[in-house]
Amino acid sequence: MLDRSGGALHMMGGPPAEDETDIYMYNIPDSRVSIRIWPGGMARYGQYCLEFFNTDTHKTVNTPNGFGIHGLGRPGMFQFQQPLVSWERAFNGNAPIHEGCKKYSVPEGSHWRLTRPGHEDFLFTVRTRAAPQFNAPIPYVRPA
Repeated sequence: MLDRSGGALHMMGGPPAEDETDIYMYNIPDSRVSIRIWPGGMARYGQYCLEFFNTDTHKTVNTPNGFGIHGLGRPGMFQFQQPLVSWERAFNGNAPIHEGCKKYSVPEGSHWRLTRPGHEDFLFTVRTRAAPQFNAPIPYVRPA
């Protein structure tokens, strides 16, 4: 198995490395918690890892009580009909989740709505990575 993968396993979902520079934050109004995204080994799948991050302590926290992340429709993109489910809930059902270990994955370019009690919805878009530059066609002109 390792021979076919060049001697290394591709890891996904780990926390950002100390030297990671591709980390982005969404500051949630009237909250000490922000949303943080980073590649997390998901770039080849066109996704980012997402977690909640306490901006006072600079530590990851689990989803605050009452918070929900819901997809917003966009032409040409898959519509998420249910609230976003964390990796831990998807893989471990109702097992307890250790504090600071809850994470999600979201497609680049997707639109989301964060709901929380007593506040207006917070809308955000997941950034899109630079796309390769493709050659554009040129008009064909028939010889005279």
